[in-house]
Amino acid sequence: MRVLNAVLSVAFMLFLSARAAVARGGENSVPVVKLEFSAVPEKQSYQVGEIVRLVFALNNSGDHSVLVARHFILHEYVWLAISGPEGKELGWCGKIDGRVESPDEFAILAPGATIRSVVRVSCDAHRDSGFVLDRPGTYTVSAYYHLTQPATYLRRMAGNAPVTTDRIRAKPVVIVLKSSLGGER
Repeated sequence: MRVLNAVLSVAFMLFLSARAAVARGGENSVPVVKLEFSAVPEKQSYQVGEIVRLVFALNNSGDHSVLVARHFILHEYVWLAISGPEGKELGWCGKIDGRVESPDEFAILAPGATIRSVVRVSCDAHRDSGFVLDRPGTYTVSAYYHLTQPATYLRRMAGNAPVTTDRIRAKPVVIVLKSSLGGER
């Protein structure tokens, strides 16, 4: 009998806890953030030495406005892993500038809205910044969008809009680099 009473007491407490959680979930629940990130090449094939650019897009597919970064800055809000023809990850050329961020770098993205930008990802002529895409072949690009700032800092700028510090991954894409003779090695 004691066992039955103990089981019923535990079951009753679980029932009350579940009801309380449902009641709290109504108006005080945190809105679900639904962001979709994509990174696609400006074109599918390039000549070796040609500037490689990706088109980044962040879409709010949720029901609530969300705080996001206004611009797609490599190694700040967007990270890439590019593997070359031999399957090895490519290196970064040049430096990654230390920057001082400002609240102007963030925006509230309304439901259904998209921000989009074309960003150079290959090294520039001075080899100041970018990835070393210098041989013919097939390259695979994986990308993700991520706000690295602490959520408490982001919430201060967001007002009533939710924030996320989740990594939002794009589907990997393929880029082909061709030699100036037109063939792929």
